[in-house]
Amino acid sequence: MALLRTVMTTAGAGVTSALIGMKVAHAQEATESRQLPIYDSEPTVATLVPSPSPLQHLVKQARETGQDYQQLVQSHAQLGLRTWIGWEGQVERGWQVRALVPENEPLTPGVFYVGVATLAGSILTSKGNFVFRLMGPSVFFVGTVTYFFPRTAARFRSEIQGLKGDLRPFKGNLSQMSTMSVGVKDK
Repeated sequence: MALLRTVMTTAGAGVTSALIGMKVAHAQEATESRQLPIYDSEPTVATLVPSPSPLQHLVKQARETGQDYQQLVQSHAQLGLRTWIGWEGQVERGWQVRALVPENEPLTPGVFYVGVATLAGSILTSKGNFVFRLMGPSVFFVGTVTYFFPRTAARFRSEIQGLKGDLRPFKGNLSQMSTMSVGVKDK
């Protein structure tokens, strides 16, 4: 009996240890499957699909609108520049500005004197009546131009008087055109 007990105890211990070892093995397998691997098994390649976002659409629209306005401003500036150059050409051809200033009359010191006198007229009449404030600089300008540039002033006066004579035939036509544009007929 003692022998039987020893055999049973030994056999039971072996079976028990085998069963315990199996349980331990199952526990290790269970914990191994729960752990995450350190390295990825296969690297995944990210594929980008181009799709414009609403912000890109708005930015594109704003940029195109800005370019349109920039071209519009540029074309208006070019038109204004061409108009200004045309006016300068008309003034030079019509009034012949260079012909107004005689060659023997120097401009350099006289122009500064005229500018200073015109500003002085503005300062002297600054506290007066509105009419004096308005007319003061003009009177000083005309007076100093006549004093410092007598030949130029004489030529300029003759040109202005010539223009008055050229505009007199249009006086009647202008009144007729103004009444026609309003829709009033002369009877």
